[in-house]
Amino acid sequence: MPDWNGKGRKPVARYRTPALPLKALAPAEGRKIYRQATWRKGSKGPMRSRFKVHTVRPAGAAARRHAIAQAGSPTAWDGTLPTATLPSEWPTGQKTPTKYWLTNLPAHTPLRDLARLAIPRRSARAPRLLQPRA
Repeated sequence: MPDWNGKGRKPVARYRTPALPLKALAPAEGRKIYRQATWRKGSKGPMRSRFKVHTVRPAGAAARRHAIAQAGSPTAWDGTLPTATLPSEWPTGQKTPTKYWLTNLPAHTPLRDLARLAIPRRSARAPRLLQPRA
């Protein structure tokens, strides 16, 4: 927000609502709003959990740099940050949501597809099983 030089109206923040941490988004709406989605069949049956899709505006210097780069120059940027889709997972038996993913996919993407893309079959960072030496 630019400094006020004493002339004209005082500048106001572009986003008048304060930024919220991720963990404050889900409990504010409650568990009932989360919908169950099945994204694939596993070895022990269907893989399913409850998900909700939020539309958010990421804040911070990295989001601002990205928005300016998308506009082409700082003077071409209108000052608004683009929206992003934030799916969150709230498994049964948990007190709060456990996982969040930030994506540029549209918010109307089917929940099953978002879950399938967010939860990979095998994570590249997952530890490999060690085989006994022969």
